[in-house]
Amino acid sequence: MDFPSRLEKIDRKLRNKWNDEIEEFLGKPPSSSSDVIPLKEFEYDAVKASLEAIALELQIELTAYNTQDETDTIDEYIGVAVRTGKNLLRWFIQIYLEQRRGRRESGCTIDVLRSTDILSSIVGILKWSVDDTKENTKLARDSSLFIFYATFAQFPGDEIASKGINHLISELAFPSLSLEILMNTNSVALALTLVRNLHSMAVSFPGAKKVILATQIQWDPSTAIKSAPWAPGEPSTVNLSLSCLELMKWSLDAPSSFPDIYPEDKRAELVIEILNLFYALRKGQELVGTTTNNSALANAVVRILRLPFPVQTNDENDSENNNDIVVKRIEQCKLSAISILMDSDASFGEYMLEIGSLDALLQIFQRQVDSIVDNTRVDSAATAAIVPILAVLNKYSMANSDVQQQVKAFVFPSETEKLYQQAVKENRKTKMSPVDAPKDSLRGKLVMLLSWVDGYIKRCSAELMWTLCNSDYSEYTCRVGMGNALTLLNAKGLSPVQIPT
Repeated sequence: MDFPSRLEKIDRKLRNKWNDEIEEFLGKPPSSSSDVIPLKEFEYDAVKASLEAIALELQIELTAYNTQDETDTIDEYIGVAVRTGKNLLRWFIQIYLEQRRGRRESGCTIDVLRSTDILSSIVGILKWSVDDTKENTKLARDSSLFIFYATFAQFPGDEIASKGINHLISELAFPSLSLEILMNTNSVALALTLVRNLHSMAVSFPGAKKVILATQIQWDPSTAIKSAPWAPGEPSTVNLSLSCLELMKWSLDAPSSFPDIYPEDKRAELVIEILNLFYALRKGQELVGTTTNNSALANAVVRILRLPFPVQTNDENDSENNNDIVVKRIEQCKLSAISILMDSDASFGEYMLEIGSLDALLQIFQRQVDSIVDNTRVDSAATAAIVPILAVLNKYSMANSDVQQQVKAFVFPSETEKLYQQAVKENRKTKMSPVDAPKDSLRGKLVMLLSWVDGYIKRCSAELMWTLCNSDYSEYTCRVGMGNALTLLNAKGLSPVQIPT
């Protein structure tokens, strides 16, 4: 928590040691980096004073860049100042505001690092760092991350963040600059930061989506000193959507396995960020049935959904931790792909069935239900993990009877249906409990979700079960039990007992 106080006492020539320490600290899992001893109020005052002093000092150093000739060698300390400012902004968001429980003092001095003048300086440094004759990928990445943290909305209605993004888009043409850099760099880490900035802009700033979707440049590899491995090999007009698709395809096709176990391999993070950007841009709306408007996007999404999970081995040299890393990265990629499908046309489910990829969705469905129920997850992360797949399967099942039958057979296997039908005949009287729903089965776990704490999980699970039961009152109540069925039946005006809402 005292990083600003430590930094204030360090000569700027020695700041890199401080940067190494804070990056290691902030790079730890959230449970570790947030494990900070709360400070007393007077200690906050001391930290705030140090924070303000350093912010003003960095403001002077970064503003000085504008007085330099861009053709000259850049001041050796500018790079350190950019890195320090980036880390200070990140620390402020992740640690200071978290410790203050969201209490944001108005007019905080750190906002000088978020001003349009500073953003102009940082964009200038970014351009300088990617120049063909002065390539400095580390500085470029720090500059891009500085922009991300400076324009991150620290609270609802953060006007400084909105003003900064507007300045980047309207005055500094940041989307075009990002596209140009993406066509010239071979750094996945730098590409990741640029896409993350575009995603943040699309989510938080009105009008950003339209600008990002319209951004395009003329690309001619014959005149480029260097080009990215994912850049087109022929002269063409390229846009951000196409470039991100090619970047995603390259990440999946690269010689090393995808995803890799090494933390420095950012391809999985990049694919996830591109999918998140596409979700923010509502690119999923282009996925329509067998005549989809964007076959490249459809192919990429399907390919990600089909990514196989690693097989467990007994090899002593095969680290279990490494296996967990790969599983987690694949799972995150798949969940981001599911988010894209939320915007797809209902007919896209038929396409998934025709190409034999509906099974991939069902396997994700099974994994998420198992994860939520077996671990009794009730947090917001659980909602984000399971609601999209529930909504997608329900949409596709409602639109196509063949899809509905395959999903139903997955939830209610044929080998158990005879027992179910027999149980229904023997128990014609409606019961409060389901006729056949073993707790360790998928259908049993779905029934458990009907009474989950989270309202979204509860409603989406109920809607899917209702669809799989052919919207039939009798079948639904038998499958889930009248006690579990009442909430949805009441919402549809079919409940035999009125339940207060």
